[in-house]
This record gives sequence, structure tokens and C-alpha cells, in this order.
Amino acid sequence: MIQYLMEDKEECPIWDIKEQIFAASQMLNIPFRIMEDASKESIISSVMEKYCKVKSHWPIWEKFSDFVGVSNKDAWQWIEEFVGSNKCILFFNPSDEKRAYLFESGQHVVSVIEELFNVEFYVTNEATDYLLCFNHHDCLMALGNAIDWLDTRG
Repeated sequence: MIQYLMEDKEECPIWDIKEQIFAASQMLNIPFRIMEDASKESIISSVMEKYCKVKSHWPIWEKFSDFVGVSNKDAWQWIEEFVGSNKCILFFNPSDEKRAYLFESGQHVVSVIEELFNVEFYVTNEATDYLLCFNHHDCLMALGNAIDWLDTRG
């Protein structure tokens, strides 16, 4: 068994989210694209403008303005139902991972998330019509067009 010191997660291979995404995508044969920095910043700026009381605070889920939440350790798997066959963007708190990833469907993103090491994440689309977040409290939060879905689903 390999043991890692978690003092510096930047040096810990199990905490390298990019490598986890690459490995999971390769293993599962799931295509994805790393978003250009300008596109990623535009998406995050739009998300903060639409859904946050404070526009520069991370983690952003602490400052959501209007959302529905469900506490369920497996609720992240429901994201596939909402996203369906539509493209979606996966991003993280910048302290965990600075890149954003574009996936072809909800099934693809959920399959990759299943392989990740316990991390908070956000899923939206290019129009930022919705935002889904799963945090370290095992809470799935829905904003925008996803509110009614989670309110009914949860």
C-alpha cells in the first residue's frame, strides 16, 4: 500500500484531479476537452454573477443566493438525469483544480466523477442556465433551471 502525506496536496498524486480525469476518461473511453482559460473564466464569471451573493468567494457554494439542496451521499449520481445527452462543463474550487472540462453528456461526466477522489465540484452548461454543485457535506445543490428538477427529484 502506498501512503501519501497530505500536507501538500499539490505534491500528492492522488490529489491531482487532472490526472484522475485523464485516467478515468482513458479507462472508460470517454472523450472530454479542457476548456481554454478565457472560456473557463467567462463561464465562472457568469456563474458567480447569476448565482452568488459574493462574486469572488471560493468555495462559491457558501455564497449561493437562491438554491435547492438535498443531503444524500449518492445524489451526485443524479446529475446524469438532469444533464441527459447535453454537453456540460465540470469545474472545481480553484484550490483543488484550476481547469474546467467539457463533456459530451451527463452520463460521461458522472462516469468520470465516480472515479475521482472525494472532491467538491460544479457542473453547468455553456449558457450557465443551471448550476449543480456537490460538496464535502454530501449535499447536491441546484440553481437556475435545475431548481425545479431537484426540488421534485429530491
